[in-house]
Amino acid sequence: MGRWSHFDEAAQELVESAVLHAVPMQPDGKAFGVLTLYQMESLPARLALDDATLLMLAAATGAALVRDPTALDKELSSGPWASRARIHQATGMVVAQLGISADDALAVLRAHAYAGDTSLSDIAEQVTGRSLRFTPQ
Repeated sequence: MGRWSHFDEAAQELVESAVLHAVPMQPDGKAFGVLTLYQMESLPARLALDDATLLMLAAATGAALVRDPTALDKELSSGPWASRARIHQATGMVVAQLGISADDALAVLRAHAYAGDTSLSDIAEQVTGRSLRFTPQ
């Protein structure tokens, strides 16, 4: 199995195969990041946009991010993905703190939330805010 074996397995359960398009964001002519698009393989392999238009849209996206670098931070800290992202980050922190698997770390977080009659999101916020730390017994 490769480095991302769990991701590979989960992705293949959802979609047997897909085409990945990676387009560089170059708002000022230098690569700033990559815009990635996933496409079901059953569709035509080519995107509906021509390469020039796709590059222009990726550059515009990069320019918007450069102009307001906190835009993504604002979306991740308050949008619908905020709680999930925080839980994933807290899970990683518990993995590092206890030296256990990600599945076990998530179970520890869930058990702590249940025992404290609080939500998993609240526990994750405490862990990522460093007000709650787990230590090996």
